[in-house]
Amino acid sequence: MWQADAASRNARAAGGNRKSRVAIVRDEVVEAARGQGGPVQARPSGRNRASPGVDSMPLGFPSHETEEVGVMIRNILLQVDRDDRNAARTALAVTLAQQHEAHLTGLFAHLGLPAIYPWGEGLFAREILQRHEATTGEAAGELRAEFEQRAGAGRVSHEWRIEEDDGTQSVLATHARCADVAIVSQTARSALEDGPGSRLAEEVVLASGAPTIILPDVGKFDQAINRVVIAWDGSRESSRAVRDALPILQAAEKVVLFGVHADHDDLPGSEIARYLARHGIKADDRHTIADESDVGDAILNAVADYTADLLVMGAYGHARLREFVFGGATRHILRHMTSPTLLVH
Repeated sequence: MWQADAASRNARAAGGNRKSRVAIVRDEVVEAARGQGGPVQARPSGRNRASPGVDSMPLGFPSHETEEVGVMIRNILLQVDRDDRNAARTALAVTLAQQHEAHLTGLFAHLGLPAIYPWGEGLFAREILQRHEATTGEAAGELRAEFEQRAGAGRVSHEWRIEEDDGTQSVLATHARCADVAIVSQTARSALEDGPGSRLAEEVVLASGAPTIILPDVGKFDQAINRVVIAWDGSRESSRAVRDALPILQAAEKVVLFGVHADHDDLPGSEIARYLARHGIKADDRHTIADESDVGDAILNAVADYTADLLVMGAYGHARLREFVFGGATRHILRHMTSPTLLVH
């Protein structure tokens, strides 16, 4: 199970009136605001921002305030792991937490021996199990130190969690259900082509119900998200993606609404542009005509043309028996993304 240090438990005990039961590690700035009884509010800095909220919501619960107050990002879940993209993911997560004054949770979900060797623990000698636990513990200690150093240097509210993944369902997807946004890495192309066993990004998108920012497997993305492209086709998935991304869109300096359709007579975009305007977001409405097989490339071209820091789009697909089936455009973006991409199913 996940662990938190003594400072976290003390903070929780002192805040008896808080509805959240998540142990947290607060930096001094956030603690001071809490101690004085004042809400810690997001202060989007972009030109698209709406009026900031006047009330703070309990940590761990989504905001259902009026449009004037607006939706906020309060909880960010970060995939922490022993891969070469861990530092890049953490940098993006810290920057996003700074931009929205959000709480950042780093989760290290490690595989236990039964998940690695499914024929069972009974065949393993005690020393093998002990060696595995020692290796995992050492890695967890290093990852925690790196995470807390980066989060502390960024002066963001943060906590550390560690949990064993038994391979039956994604621990990250389960924890993401209580987050405003999750941050994971792009699945390796070999996993997309060879089988579903390690398709973590897809599983989090489809199984969590949370907006999920997927980081490309190459590139550095530690800058604030100021330029956003929305891939819009009028679908249910697109609509959910736009609504879930509202806090990011309000904080952005430039938002491009990029409509893709196969018919000149049915171009999407005008109604959703009015919806965004009512939320204080001025979006440049652009569109293109593309065959179904070319939609993915058209979206990636728009991301490049507008030098987007983030792509927002709906994810088409379903999960059954741990197999993940995505629509053509979603699958293409997952394989060839060049910028962080927020997917919502």
